[in-house]
Amino acid sequence: MPDWDKPSSKPSVDRWGDKPHEKRQNRRLDKKLGGRATPGSGRLSGAKGDRELGGDFKIEEKSTDSQSIAIRRKFLEKIYEEAKQQNKEPALAFSFLKGKSPAPSDWIAVPVTLFREMYRCFKESEQ
Repeated sequence: MPDWDKPSSKPSVDRWGDKPHEKRQNRRLDKKLGGRATPGSGRLSGAKGDRELGGDFKIEEKSTDSQSIAIRRKFLEKIYEEAKQQNKEPALAFSFLKGKSPAPSDWIAVPVTLFREMYRCFKESEQ
C-alpha cells in the first residue's frame, strides 16, 4: 500500500508541467519556432494555450526529461477546442529535453486534415 504522506521519490524535473520544464521548453521553442508564449502558460482567462504562432496556430506544449512521452487525448482535445474558439489551427509541441539522438528533440503534432493541406501547399510550392 502506498504511503500517500511520503514525498515522491521521483525528482520534480521529471514531471510534466513543472517550472524547469516549462522554462527550458519555452527557451528552445522561442529560438526554433518563434511565436508568442502565452502569459501564465494559458492559465489566465481569455489567454488559452501555451503559444500562438503568426495568429494562425494555437499550440499546447509538453516536455520531458525521459526517453518517452505519452500523448494524452485530453491534451489534444484541450488545444483543439481552444484553437477552434479563436478560429486558429491546433498543434501539440512536445520536446525531449535530455539525451542525445540523431532524431530531432522537438516535434509538432497537427490533425491529419491540416497536415494534408500543408503537404498540398508544400507540393504546389515546388512547382
